[in-house]
Amino acid sequence: MISKGEHILYHEKIRIPATLEELHHVYSWAEAHLRQSGIAESKRFDIMLALSEAVTNAIRHGCHGSHGDFVDIEVTITDHAVNIRVHDCGTGFEPEKLPDPTTDENIYVPSGRGVFLIKSLADDVRFDFSDNGTTVSVKFAL
Repeated sequence: MISKGEHILYHEKIRIPATLEELHHVYSWAEAHLRQSGIAESKRFDIMLALSEAVTNAIRHGCHGSHGDFVDIEVTITDHAVNIRVHDCGTGFEPEKLPDPTTDENIYVPSGRGVFLIKSLADDVRFDFSDNGTTVSVKFAL
């Protein structure tokens, strides 16, 4: 999702245990690097919300909260975009079959908004399902 000619300002990969307790570490790590890159606060908020949703989904649905599993996170900041990749060991899902959380029958359902939020906030969202697991790639134009 990085365009030719983009200058990479920051790139890092981390691996976390697949537990929700790790979310605050991911949040702190990403926030520090987004702030250092000079990204506007409103854009940082959108990026952090999408990252949080993607990692939470990877832990809850991809790894099913299994202790011993890991979630891999990659963040690349260029002069034109922030690219996030979140990978888990899950078998995947069918994004087009997720219920629309804005319809009357789903408006009060307490979950099921993560992918909707990510798609609403980001400029590009892709899902890759393979024998190695599921990868969600998210791009925010700067």
